[in-house]
Amino acid sequence: MQLWADSLSDDSGFLGLINPAIYSSFVHEDWELDQLFQHFRTEMSKRTLLLWGTGIEGDLKIRVELGDSNASSAFREISGPIVVTDGGLSLINYESLTMAAQFPNKQLPEKHLEYCRFSLQAGTYNCNIAQMYDPSSSQTRQGDTDFIISLSKTTAACNSWTSIAWSNR
Repeated sequence: MQLWADSLSDDSGFLGLINPAIYSSFVHEDWELDQLFQHFRTEMSKRTLLLWGTGIEGDLKIRVELGDSNASSAFREISGPIVVTDGGLSLINYESLTMAAQFPNKQLPEKHLEYCRFSLQAGTYNCNIAQMYDPSSSQTRQGDTDFIISLSKTTAACNSWTSIAWSNR
């Protein structure tokens, strides 16, 4: 079942999925890059954020589905757990994460990204992120979707992410 499908602008090479109800966004008014990425790793360990490198910038077409992944022709895939409370999750870009990290009163998602929210029942979900093509290839964007995100409710123990997927951070 499709939950969401649209484009999300990415100007930095990172996208994320957050639980906006419990994601702790503020870091410091003058955060340092290492401090910011440590914050992201902490939030991923709390299962409030999944953050991954895209390998490309621009308007990325994303489809979010409920159920097991069916992205059999994906270039690469990774899975991780995320907790849903208060009705749902939101896709997010790095630019919004950094703004919220700097300003204590900034709410995520920002108004211009409200369209990136989607509803889900409360619980723990295994999230499979599939990038559909090699971003370093000259044959990128061979289809109508850049990323397919599949969410499956689970009671199984899943290891939290300790680093940002597809990134050296």
